[in-house]
Amino acid sequence: MGDIGKLRNISNRQRGYFTTRQAMAAGYSNVLCNYHVANGHWLKVDRSVYRLSGYADTIESQFVRWVLWAIGENCSRLIAISHYSALYYYGLQETRPSKTYLSVTRPLQRKVLPEECALHLTDLASADYVRKTGFNITTPYRTLCDLRPDLVY
Repeated sequence: MGDIGKLRNISNRQRGYFTTRQAMAAGYSNVLCNYHVANGHWLKVDRSVYRLSGYADTIESQFVRWVLWAIGENCSRLIAISHYSALYYYGLQETRPSKTYLSVTRPLQRKVLPEECALHLTDLASADYVRKTGFNITTPYRTLCDLRPDLVY
């Protein structure tokens, strides 16, 4: 039997989202995961990514969703919101980009990239990003350097 309190603690830190792996760590089996999806308790958002109801849909929650999608089975992969998404987040661009831009340190194993995402394989030093609730985002300076390679980094 799963521990809903433990799952809520995880989803609270991730703006309502959680992964199959996290649900299993909270005591839910694959059968229980399927049961909760089938009965509308959980919303299946992507492969191995779920969401509990009652959380606001914000730019930050969308960032968490795509970070969890990109992490997949490799929990050690470093991912940061970057490029035009970071520019918008910092208020340096007025219009919200049509894609979520992610900088990823290791290649993804996933073969199909959703059209809502743009991936950039890169090296990220700890000084290149800041930690927010549920996601990392490149610093304003790193963001500008990513978008303008002619700037000195």
